Amino acid sequence: MSRTIPSGFRNILAAHPILDQVLPLVGIVAWIAFGQPLVPDNESMRTSFYLGSATISGLAMAASTFVCAMTYQSANILMAKTRDLYGPELRRNWVAVIGSHLVTATTPIFAIVIDGHSTTLAMGVTLYALLLLFARFSRGLWWLQFTLFMDVKSSEIPERVEIGIREDLA
Repeated sequence: MSRTIPSGFRNILAAHPILDQVLPLVGIVAWIAFGQPLVPDNESMRTSFYLGSATISGLAMAASTFVCAMTYQSANILMAKTRDLYGPELRRNWVAVIGSHLVTATTPIFAIVIDGHSTTLAMGVTLYALLLLFARFSRGLWWLQFTLFMDVKSSEIPERVEIGIREDLA
């Protein structure tokens, strides 16, 4: 974990996936403020960009689904306790991450359809999807790091030792 960000702030970020919308919104506002740069004139180049964005989103969805399964299927005692204590937050996070990946995978396909009518809108929608993908995939990586950290910590917990009655005291 980063020592520069206070843990209370990290906990707020982890508990509220809606805050991931800040990056795409700021990105779109900046893109509009700078006059929508980086819009290629070549239609096939734009279509390739849209399809590439959808492909990356699909791969991110597969990776996030794997991490989610790893989090929920972990048998270690610390992850079980985490799931018990923070079940609603975990569900909210994983539904947001996987749902967003579905949206970011299908949005560029929609952009292909509207590109002929409004190239700027199509690029804006795809840019928003890519920035949301980055934010939500970062959240999935955070949970991967958390799950792997808990796996390491659970291996450091000593095995339960049965202590018998000493024969010389009996």
